[in-house]
Amino acid sequence: PEHLKDAASFAVVVLVASIPMAIEIVTTTTLAIGSKVLSRHGAIVSRLAAIDDLAGLNMLCSDKTGTLTKNKMTIQEDAPTYEPGLNQMDLMKQAALAAKWESPPKDALDTLFLRCHLWCPGIREQLQEFIAAHPQATQIEKDEFYNNRVNDKLQEALSDYESLAFMPFDPRTKRTESTVRQKSTGQIFKVTKGAPHIILALDNDQEKGHRVHEKVTELGADGVRAVTLAVSEPLNDQWVMDAEEQDVHPVWHVTGLLTFLDPPRDDTKETIAKSQAYGVPVRMITGDNILIARKTCKDLAMGDLNRPGWPLIEGPDHLPLLAADGKAPKDLVEKFGSYVNHADGFAQVFPEHKYLVVETFRQLGYKCGMTGDGVNDAPALKRADVGIAVAGATDAARAAADIVLTEEGLSTIILGLEIARVIFARMKSFLTYRIAATLQLLAFFFIAVLAFKPDEYAATTPVPSFDSPNWPSFFSLP
Repeated sequence: PEHLKDAASFAVVVLVASIPMAIEIVTTTTLAIGSKVLSRHGAIVSRLAAIDDLAGLNMLCSDKTGTLTKNKMTIQEDAPTYEPGLNQMDLMKQAALAAKWESPPKDALDTLFLRCHLWCPGIREQLQEFIAAHPQATQIEKDEFYNNRVNDKLQEALSDYESLAFMPFDPRTKRTESTVRQKSTGQIFKVTKGAPHIILALDNDQEKGHRVHEKVTELGADGVRAVTLAVSEPLNDQWVMDAEEQDVHPVWHVTGLLTFLDPPRDDTKETIAKSQAYGVPVRMITGDNILIARKTCKDLAMGDLNRPGWPLIEGPDHLPLLAADGKAPKDLVEKFGSYVNHADGFAQVFPEHKYLVVETFRQLGYKCGMTGDGVNDAPALKRADVGIAVAGATDAARAAADIVLTEEGLSTIILGLEIARVIFARMKSFLTYRIAATLQLLAFFFIAVLAFKPDEYAATTPVPSFDSPNWPSFFSLP
């Protein structure tokens, strides 16, 4: 037993000696240098280990709006109405009333309606004249000129209305709602705008709902997005002025659709192609309509192009939900693994779906990344092995992400992937070299220990003046 203990102690020393002492210093320094290189290309790393994770990425999930697309909507002329006497400008007024029109717009959709050129006919020509008169004007000054002119006309058009209450956009409800009073008539009513399938559920007119659904389907096939608007009947007999809580039951009527385009970023298709060539497939996860998601998937050549029926975009009906305790289901992979892994993307989902899709990929064994820009992307960005917030992302998204992009476009992700793999290769080369050099010394020492026994030298070599008069029969620790 004593010999066994001595042998174990000696083995531990040999094992410790075989580990390069500078491994932690070298790897951390290498990652720090790589972080500096990434920052030069517009990618700020908030967690050094994310570079290592990025090198091993083999699945990338992405939000659509603002990530794959520019998040710069362009209003379209097609504006179908479903109540008599309405036109596109009437729908624009309703869209503005369903937002906080007295304040600057907070998101891209509000910017589309509150800063639309339709409020101020000829504003584009006025802007060109301003640029010609002020050739040194900065982009900020140009935007300020445009926004001030449009806002003046907007406030003038809505001067007869007063906001009484406002419900902001929520990723779960997918709509905004305002309660307004028309000063000239004293009429109080509600206005709402949001996703077509959400707003249609408020109106009991089945025939109208069928017509709206057909139009949305037609628009979606061409990649045109639509916001549905609805106005309630007067609420004067239900609304109590200055009351903290209101008990109202509005009767809604869908009034029309405002259509717009949100084109993909210029480099998105090329980025996706390179990513898939590097063995990192891209999966879209969006709250938008399935038809829009399918068209975007086709335009960007996402998913398994050789699959029959491509692209396969799944809705939220069969996706998992969080358990009662707020955690992912324990049988996530068994029940949903094949379903999630087989799809090319997911549409009309809620933030918790994004989180659980990412978690499913992780439990399936993928090193999963997630890109996003909004508050609703934050849980998935936090859960992913590598969370990437794109340029212009919200504070919540940037705080949850491991890497924050500071420049427009997604090409930085591919550049980051290449740099991360180079950094990983450097660290692997260092470790291979150091371990090989250590093994060389250990092999020599090991052979020397086995080939030469100390007690064989006792007859020819004077015994040193140790406490023990005899040579040991094996090497041991002092």
